[in-house]
Amino acid sequence: MRLIICGNGFDLHHGYKTGYYDYRNFLLENYPDSCSAFEDFPYINLSGSDKWSDLEQSLTIGYEECIENAVDEGYPDWNDNSDSRWHGIDIDLKEQTKFIFDFTGRYFFQWLTDTDFSDPRELMDLDANDCYLTFNYTSTLEKVYNIKPENIMHIHGQIDFVDETGELTKSIGDITTTGQVEVTEEIQFGSVENNGETIKAEMERKYGQDDFYGASIEPGIYNIIEFCKVASKNLEMNYDSLNNFINNNVIEEVVVMGHSLIGVDCPYYVDIIVPVLKDCQWVFYWHFDSDKYAIEEFINRFSIDNFSLVAW
Repeated sequence: MRLIICGNGFDLHHGYKTGYYDYRNFLLENYPDSCSAFEDFPYINLSGSDKWSDLEQSLTIGYEECIENAVDEGYPDWNDNSDSRWHGIDIDLKEQTKFIFDFTGRYFFQWLTDTDFSDPRELMDLDANDCYLTFNYTSTLEKVYNIKPENIMHIHGQIDFVDETGELTKSIGDITTTGQVEVTEEIQFGSVENNGETIKAEMERKYGQDDFYGASIEPGIYNIIEFCKVASKNLEMNYDSLNNFINNNVIEEVVVMGHSLIGVDCPYYVDIIVPVLKDCQWVFYWHFDSDKYAIEEFINRFSIDNFSLVAW
């Protein structure tokens, strides 16, 4: 049995417009203010690279600088006797971060559900009896290849099973009781570095003794924590499900199609996939030279002995 690992390159290979620049075009056409708010928000994209080239990593928020600047600008004035003096920090941070809820929620889901998946450009030779680990939110495997849901793990959720808020909308019947596949209750999209609990603890240590912490600073920090909730991934939360999915199948070959091996999802390979399946035969599909270089780096890093590379 093969384990087929599908990333966004898999959907792109079929001619579907599921790239992050396609999402940008969708926003520009339908919700340009949301696109501008993302591109203009100064406390993300800490690497300084193109925000859209690695959108999830770009959503990492520089919370310390963001909160510090808001505190400096909105710190309560002792000479101001109005009630509004307490809310400056909260109002500032709420206004700056409010775009994220639609950006990673309603608009993101609308873009995917509106994308045309009816006419694939090129089909792959896939076996319905293999098992599939997909990092895509789409249902290409089910709808185009008629792969049974019990053979697929949507590790970060599936768009067909969520509403515009990201909550599960319908039962998936026997899938949840087979023990093979666990579908997440929400779409996981964002940076692995956005950790609300960490931010809360660090900011409490920094500002907790301030006279205005409870009245003014803490409510502002809450906005950053809410930002992280809708723009983050907790990969370790999925480890048990992934480990069970792999170990419940007798896998002899691993095929990677269009998934970044060194990106935000790399810990899955480091902690689960490679330790369990290192001695299998590996097949890597690549399109751009940069993909090939990343694959070669991955092979050398993990000492993969049995492998082949396929250009597509």
